[in-house]
Amino acid sequence: VEIGSNWGYCAYDKIVLEKVVIDDSAPKAVIAQIDKLPQKITESVRSQIEAAKSAYDALTNAQKSLVTNYSKLEEKLNILNPTVQEPQIKNGMYFYETEICSYPNNSCYTDTAISGYSGSGYVFIMEGTIRTRLNVLSDGNYIISIVSANNDGSQKCDYVTINDDNKYLVATPATANKVWNTSEIGTENYVDEKISPKSIEGGIALKKGVNIVEIGANLGYCAYDKIVLEKVVIDD
Repeated sequence: VEIGSNWGYCAYDKIVLEKVVIDDSAPKAVIAQIDKLPQKITESVRSQIEAAKSAYDALTNAQKSLVTNYSKLEEKLNILNPTVQEPQIKNGMYFYETEICSYPNNSCYTDTAISGYSGSGYVFIMEGTIRTRLNVLSDGNYIISIVSANNDGSQKCDYVTINDDNKYLVATPATANKVWNTSEIGTENYVDEKISPKSIEGGIALKKGVNIVEIGANLGYCAYDKIVLEKVVIDD
């Protein structure tokens, strides 16, 4: 402890310390609230996660220092709220980068080893899931395609979930060995004993504003570069 002159010309005799007793009842309640948060993060649990964050924010700085599991809450917030992407528009289609995402687990990573990717890289999914938030400019039905590649010469097939509800499949052919391929998502279907998802007639309904698209491992071990939306024009 140093005491230095500002105006100076003053006598000092003692330094006195009094320990502050922090009320830990509120921090303990927040710790319990965080521990009760679900492991699987979807839009349906947003209110629970945001309530825990509000409870934490209401604490004093001293009380916040007692919340030993805040990193768990921070991780769930990051998963819930990846950056909302604006589309790159080409020929009337919307393009979004997969690397702008969150990872609900650690079995995914960004990479640049396969050339020809767009943006800053792509995501390689081993056994995990990526979560993206896409800003769609208008309500409507869309054909949704994924740009992907394998790195071992074998066919891949993974899950695509839209807005935490409907789950579809996307297939990457064996021929897309370190070569980018665009495949439409669809329902389970086989051609010549190979998975070939059946297109969704009339497209998939998306709302204007933020839509959640997750790509999760089924076979896994596949690279994903872009999500492509093409609006279905209905002949009226």
